[in-house]
Amino acid sequence: MLKSIFRQGQTHDREATDAATKLLQTLADSFSVEDRRQAASDLRDVLLDNPNAKSTISSFGLETVCSTIRSDWNNGQVVRNCLESLAIVVDTSYSKNFAESRVNAEQLARTPGALGLLFDSLEYSQDSGQDQFHVKYFGLQILKSIFETNRAFTQQAALRCPNSITAPLKFFKEQEVLRNDAILLLQCIVFESKVAQDVAVREGCLDLLFEIYQKEDPQINYAVIEDSLTLLRYVLQDNLDSQAIFCSSNKLKNVISSLEMKFGNLPPQMSVEDSRILSSEISILFPFLASGTLPHELSSILQKSAGDQTSRLLYLLLNIVQYQGQIHDFSFSATAWDCLLEISLLPVARQDVLGSKISIQGHPVPIQLGSLYITLTTPDCIHQMSAMRFCVHSLWKDEKMQDECLQQLLTSSNLSVLIFGETKSMLDILRRSRIFVSLAPLCAQSDNRAKIEGIRKGQMSLIKFCVDILIKAILEHGKATESPEICLNCCVFLAAVTQASPVAVEEFLRSISERPFLVGVLLSESKFGENERMLKGICSFLIGIALNAPASSAVDSKVLKDTIENKIGLTKFFGHLNFILEQTPGSGDEFLFNGVIPKSLLKNLAEQVKAKFYPSSKETTDVPINGHVTEFHPKISKDISKASVELVDSSKEEMQNLRAENEQLKQRIEEERESKRALEEKLKHVEDDLQALSQAYSALDEHSNNLQRQLEESKQKPADEDLDSAMEDLLACLGQTEEKNARLVERLRSMGVTDIE
Repeated sequence: MLKSIFRQGQTHDREATDAATKLLQTLADSFSVEDRRQAASDLRDVLLDNPNAKSTISSFGLETVCSTIRSDWNNGQVVRNCLESLAIVVDTSYSKNFAESRVNAEQLARTPGALGLLFDSLEYSQDSGQDQFHVKYFGLQILKSIFETNRAFTQQAALRCPNSITAPLKFFKEQEVLRNDAILLLQCIVFESKVAQDVAVREGCLDLLFEIYQKEDPQINYAVIEDSLTLLRYVLQDNLDSQAIFCSSNKLKNVISSLEMKFGNLPPQMSVEDSRILSSEISILFPFLASGTLPHELSSILQKSAGDQTSRLLYLLLNIVQYQGQIHDFSFSATAWDCLLEISLLPVARQDVLGSKISIQGHPVPIQLGSLYITLTTPDCIHQMSAMRFCVHSLWKDEKMQDECLQQLLTSSNLSVLIFGETKSMLDILRRSRIFVSLAPLCAQSDNRAKIEGIRKGQMSLIKFCVDILIKAILEHGKATESPEICLNCCVFLAAVTQASPVAVEEFLRSISERPFLVGVLLSESKFGENERMLKGICSFLIGIALNAPASSAVDSKVLKDTIENKIGLTKFFGHLNFILEQTPGSGDEFLFNGVIPKSLLKNLAEQVKAKFYPSSKETTDVPINGHVTEFHPKISKDISKASVELVDSSKEEMQNLRAENEQLKQRIEEERESKRALEEKLKHVEDDLQALSQAYSALDEHSNNLQRQLEESKQKPADEDLDSAMEDLLACLGQTEEKNARLVERLRSMGVTDIE
């Protein structure tokens, strides 16, 4: 029974795929507009009824559909149905076809001329009815799906289209459904792009967005207001010119006035609408705080008035992060933590922020400890991330506060349960890994504070638990989207806790002695996502710590050294290590990874590790920490001159370059072959079309000749019939005359007339 059902499903999928293929062929070959219109409509229906037919479009149909849209641009129904078909094949809202839809969206973004065609569809004016609306609507949906798949590539490609910003802005004066989608599309286009920001400002984007913010009803369209303010923040981010225009038109003053109305006590119940609007209003301040050039309107609410303990803005933010009322959405609390972090980075306000206290379960505690508590207890991931970032930055170089927080943490049974509790899902593991990042500053240089009772034992438990969840994340890296961040968070914690603590190193080595996952990460060819280089860099750092372990450790440093030389390779190993040396948040910062690892310690470690492979001072100076590292094998004789080593290194580098060029040439040849095959197929189609056209022309010519002959015969036949009738009438008349003459002759003869001729 089950086999029968499965076979029926396979048959249905195959029939749908065959039908889609035939319809695409009709779109490509038919000379009839009506046939193409019907084929586009049927193709849409097939894709709606059977999403598995999406693979047919992705293989060869995207360019065909785009070509049909261009050729039938004046036919609203054809354009609408084709765009709706494209919207179906790139729609990522259904998890069953998510991966396939992403592939389709990626291919469509790279189809020549497709993005320009889609932006042109936003200005479609060939039809004034419902087709025009649907053409614009589906064009927006397709562009949003493409940006969600590959924002970086699509953003660069979109900026080459002259109407990529002006076309969506026109929707701000049209129907709400188009306007709302246009706002989301513009968020993708202007994000971190100064060129796009400048164009948007020049086209009046600031005025249009601020009009929505002021005129829309927050109780009805709060989501639209939130999206508009998010887009407004993207336009202002890292763009001093846009910020100056925004301030000169009093728009920032109006936002601050709206916030000042809320500087008093917050309502006992915060609705979703109120929290989202408040969060978005606060986020407008971020670009100005990050730039460091505070306008007068913002400076005034950051300064304490006479007799006040805090500034007005800080008072509002503290009320938000310790909000005790009923809450339905944590976004405004997360935004408040982010804003507090931005303010704490300003020299004029840092002490005010870090000296503040908030109420936790009715007890006032330092804001650093409060942020740690919220990191451990909040059920919301976004809220947890924001509190964690503030916690790490606020504990920077503050050993006194680190000791207090760590003692409170390890002596509280409730908090210990939150850290060491059962992890049933990857989301639970992700939350634990973020907790470990917030604990990293507390555990760094732990031996200097080991006199506090229970701290060392607690740290050893933290190390073992962190290694356990790190291994789980690495094993799931190809299946779970959360695993790259989990790996990075855990490695940050382990790097911090082991950096200056032999006891912690010993515990760490015991935890990994039977599971060499660090070497496995460096040897793995799998992709760990955008954090892959950082993850491998920190794993190299942890391996460096293991190399410096004493001989009695659980890991044999000689075996590990041999593994680095012969399996990982020194060039690759030092390349990963050098990568994290460059990951400094700012030019004046001395710490890496949110301030949990001193950069100087990392440099010292790199020098020590390098010395293990290049023991002599001369050899050590020849291998820089920052830059290219020669893969120097210890079996090479020590009497090799420096010039010979440089020659070998140069030859290796040249060989690698030649191999890379060879691979590129192979790829180009394969691409040319594919292009040639595609052109041959197109030429074959053209020849078949020409032959069919010639045969059709011959048949049409023969048919025309037959019709001409029939016409001449039809004209000749009535003329002959009329002549015969006239002849018969004439003969009848002649016969009557001859008979009359005969009677007259007879009569004359009877009268005696004889001379008759």
